[in-house]
Amino acid sequence: MSISNDSQFKADRERPFIKWKIDSLDDALALRESREKYLDKDLMLFPKEYRKRILESIDNQTEKKLLSFVGRSFISTGEDSYVIEFDSGNKNLYQYINALSKLKEIIVFMQEMGQNDDIKRLKNLILNDASARKNMLQISLDEVKTAFMLNDSINFWDSNIIKQIESLKEIKDPELVSNIPSFEIYERKVIENLIDKNIVFQTLFILEKAYSETKVEEYIPFFDIQNEDPKKYLEAVNLVKKARDLVEDMNHNDEAILLDNILVF
Repeated sequence: MSISNDSQFKADRERPFIKWKIDSLDDALALRESREKYLDKDLMLFPKEYRKRILESIDNQTEKKLLSFVGRSFISTGEDSYVIEFDSGNKNLYQYINALSKLKEIIVFMQEMGQNDDIKRLKNLILNDASARKNMLQISLDEVKTAFMLNDSINFWDSNIIKQIESLKEIKDPELVSNIPSFEIYERKVIENLIDKNIVFQTLFILEKAYSETKVEEYIPFFDIQNEDPKKYLEAVNLVKKARDLVEDMNHNDEAILLDNILVF
């Protein structure tokens, strides 16, 4: 049974970006717990011949409350309001993954009550948001890549900044996040690709902040072997190599090749 209308979870093409309110999603999931407790305990107190009608009544009320909570759990915004920047501590990405994890459980709950049409609408909302985010991320990623100019120059890296990349390796496996009931494999890939691209963007953003260069002709007059620290240099290069491997693991070969070329230079 599905009792929502077409506009309740409508994906707005002009405002495809979704900001989820975790509290409202938690309220929606609390309904599932209440329903399960009722089915396990209270429903059994009624004569068997009345239980089906009582369950239908309970589910009807639960669905209305569920749709109300989910309907209040998101805000649609347009491109002008969606800002992509360095995600300190991966806060925004963790919030997105957390929201998806809760939405996955909500869809399971909807399946239990046969809300197939509602699931379809909610799924479209999630996927349109993921596609819009991915497109914006690609634009930002291309912009960050232009900061690495492969000229005849000497490259320098700030190891302390690069070390921030380590936290990106702790991001939850995208396949676990995208394993949402009723989603086709290609639809799950949309979410996986978004999370991977986000990690790659954050990696290159950090590297761009840690990166500097000096033209060879300007560097040579001030070169002094005694001032060089090979240990520090190797540490920085190894960190960049690890970043390069992380990018390759995300199947972003163009960006991995870019980092290879920077290391060669």
